[in-house]
Amino acid sequence: MKKLFTTMPESSPLHSIVLATSAMFLQLFGYLALGIWMQRYSALWANIMIFGAAMIYTFGLAHHILGCAAEWIYMKSDHTEEGRKLTCDFFDKTSVTTNGG
Repeated sequence: MKKLFTTMPESSPLHSIVLATSAMFLQLFGYLALGIWMQRYSALWANIMIFGAAMIYTFGLAHHILGCAAEWIYMKSDHTEEGRKLTCDFFDKTSVTTNGG
């Protein structure tokens, strides 16, 4: 991991969090608009689409923020073995959005 992250600027994970959060927020409006449009044809499927959009946004956002935070923790620990273990421990405890448990 050290070789991979050595040349990465420290601000990259933070920029990734901000840009992905913004993009996902805007994407949410598109999915909600599709769900509202679908109301004319089927209330059941429209509600499923709206619920699905909310779930994708919620868990996708959590996954992205936690993943980037794990990278940031590793980079702030100077790419040490202790930092790698700390990062893995953090990711194991918060990775419900990536591995289901």
